[in-house]
Amino acid sequence: MANLTGYDIIVRNNNDALTGCIEDVTIFSPEFFNFEVVTRAGSTYKTLNRLALPQAAFRTVNQGITGSSSTYKQVVHEMLPIDVIINVDEIAYKMDDGVTGDVLYTEGRGALQSVLNLIGTQTWYGVGYPTDNGFVGLRNQLLSSLENNPTATAVTASNSATSSTVYGIWHDVQGVHFDIGKYGEIAFPAFQRQQINGANGLPMFAWVSNINCLVGLAVGSNESVFGVTGVLGATYPFTDKLGTQLLSTVPLNRRSNFKFWMNRSSLFGLQQSRTSMNYQPAGETGAPAWPNRPTFLDGKEIVVTDNITNTENNT
Repeated sequence: MANLTGYDIIVRNNNDALTGCIEDVTIFSPEFFNFEVVTRAGSTYKTLNRLALPQAAFRTVNQGITGSSSTYKQVVHEMLPIDVIINVDEIAYKMDDGVTGDVLYTEGRGALQSVLNLIGTQTWYGVGYPTDNGFVGLRNQLLSSLENNPTATAVTASNSATSSTVYGIWHDVQGVHFDIGKYGEIAFPAFQRQQINGANGLPMFAWVSNINCLVGLAVGSNESVFGVTGVLGATYPFTDKLGTQLLSTVPLNRRSNFKFWMNRSSLFGLQQSRTSMNYQPAGETGAPAWPNRPTFLDGKEIVVTDNITNTENNT
């Protein structure tokens, strides 16, 4: 991203101090604040997954049974570096009147939000993976996509090639969570005056800092990520029936701290579908009343994010 220009400073100056900087970048990324976070010492670690149990059997007196053992696999998990470089020319800093807030603070706050948005987008789609060193997104690890469970039947709202998915996530240290390396450090050092190269390659002084951390998206058990595909707002809505159908595929020991994740369009489809429920009181015209915003489905919390799109390719 380019550094602040003189024009940017002109735009910043002489604005209303009481209002401050109005945030028109409205992406809401709650992933980092809802997924469990585990701090790690380094940048990689290994986990052990049991795939099969020893075989129990009844036996009669003086008759033996065949011996057996568990089946295991080892999985390597990585934490990948995220970095945001912030350079503010010292001349630009002096030109800013600070009426809408200190320019370094404003740029730093924007950089932190950029990190949260990147983590949110990567969580679902792994944008750029593997060339951009991002996560393997949860979209690629859906049980309902049959990639990890080829004998299962996918739960889907439609066969639409371009639509959305409502995800069901088991939030647990053995399920889906974030790992933060270097004992959970998210570094944002104080701005320092430093000589850097300008756009013309010649030296200049600027106030510089960065935000960096080691972040990994971990899916411990294959039985951690579920989804209803083919959802598209009110056209192919996500409904309570589809949600409970999905939940019926979730093992009982994966239902504690299980949450539904969806975008605003899918939430609207669910809300609209609830107008026909018999327990809704009628309005003055006799039509069913508009239901409250859904926050739970079959006892499981609903979380809404802007990072799940309506343009997933289901072909």
